[in-house]
Amino acid sequence: MTINDINVEMKYPPLLPRPDSIKLGNLSSATKIDLGSELKIEYSIEPKMAAQAVLFFSDSSIMDISESGVITAKAAGTASIKVQAAARASVFVEVSIDVVVPAVNPITALADPFISTAEWLLQTATANTSRAVDLVNTNNTQSTKITGTDGNFVTIRNKVAHIDLSAQTGAKLSFYVHDLTKVSRISFYFANDVTITATAMKVFQATDLKQGWNKIAFSLDSMTKAGTFSFSKEILGMQVRMDPVAGQTAAVSFDALETVSAVRGNAIFTMDDNWTDQYTKAYPILKDQGLRGNIAVIKNKVDAAGYMTKANLSEVYENRWDLLNHTSTHPELNLITKAEQKTELDGCRDYLNINGFNRASDCVVYPKGGYNADLLAVQAEANYRWGRSLINGIDVDAPNSNYLVKTINLVPVITLAQAKAAVDEAYKVGGTVVFLIHKLVPEAEIATDTMFYSIERYEALAAYVAEKIAEKKINNVTVSEWIEMSK
Repeated sequence: MTINDINVEMKYPPLLPRPDSIKLGNLSSATKIDLGSELKIEYSIEPKMAAQAVLFFSDSSIMDISESGVITAKAAGTASIKVQAAARASVFVEVSIDVVVPAVNPITALADPFISTAEWLLQTATANTSRAVDLVNTNNTQSTKITGTDGNFVTIRNKVAHIDLSAQTGAKLSFYVHDLTKVSRISFYFANDVTITATAMKVFQATDLKQGWNKIAFSLDSMTKAGTFSFSKEILGMQVRMDPVAGQTAAVSFDALETVSAVRGNAIFTMDDNWTDQYTKAYPILKDQGLRGNIAVIKNKVDAAGYMTKANLSEVYENRWDLLNHTSTHPELNLITKAEQKTELDGCRDYLNINGFNRASDCVVYPKGGYNADLLAVQAEANYRWGRSLINGIDVDAPNSNYLVKTINLVPVITLAQAKAAVDEAYKVGGTVVFLIHKLVPEAEIATDTMFYSIERYEALAAYVAEKIAEKKINNVTVSEWIEMSK
């Protein structure tokens, strides 16, 4: 008899026969449970007349196990579960199980490839606008390039669409922006008629766009409707309009329109600069809802006045938050040399790795959102996996080696309704919403400073995300989990 046996038997005296073995009914090495879900462990003890009480243990923070044997999956990964007879410590069974992030698999179908010059016709004056075939910027045989000169908007229209969207949740538009600095906005229309009067419209501002290739998904519910338009009716017409910046000549090549049917998306919470405020306010708000986030760490600010301590970082990391790379000294990366960019990123990555915070040390958050071609090249060359910009919107691109991840920056002008709508948009298009905050203050103190967001709004947003998780519409993941689930 071991010392553990003696100690256990003092607490659980053998009034009944002692257990000889434990069998698990619903756990094995092949068991996988979804992130955010619960599973009650089923077991049996032999002999059946023996004391049936057991103790439950886990070797990982990715899950909690209650005294009654209910597993709550808190983070993705692998954990060892031990079920031990309460009356005999030497009788136990161990098994490793995986916590997995439920897949986000929107169903897409090509609705229009923008190939036919007979279908997509120029609607604006040829003196200052044009439509042409683009054989270079395409993922097909060709795309349709539209150009507006001297600030004149350009419009093309398709009057033979015949698309059924009645069972779809969204649409996705793929296009190439030739010079982002020249584009003001892009507007896309579905219509129930060929005169484009009964319409649903979606507008993309320049702040929603990337230089070069763009894939933007949007829910049908988010479109602005006019006239008698209804998605229950057939789509007979479509229209694209591009507005250049005043006085500028701009061009965009449209390559594909896809329909989207989706039921699940991801929600990610990020916090820039490792302010103490994030540990004392945002961290407990998310924790109370069973949610996790990501802190973008400035290496030289750790332990500084007003910033999180290394102990704070260790605590959130142990609770399965990610610590992201926010550079060593927080310069605007687009204003320094390529060599200096690499030094900034590598210094922070080394600090995070040396201190055991390595899950997302190669995931970069750009100070003030600034980036350029050099920075994108530095990350690719140095094997960084991810980079977050301040480009607005829901991201539908794969996260790995995506250095222009979009975000919803929670600044004072963003209402709670708008923040909730971004969550809804994520699951309706099968995308990922990445929220950003810096500091939280009471609603009564909110002014115009973009460093601050309302505590009350953030609390309500966290509760809303938790609600959508319970409805199996949203996964709350960290950046590293998002990358891993997308491989």
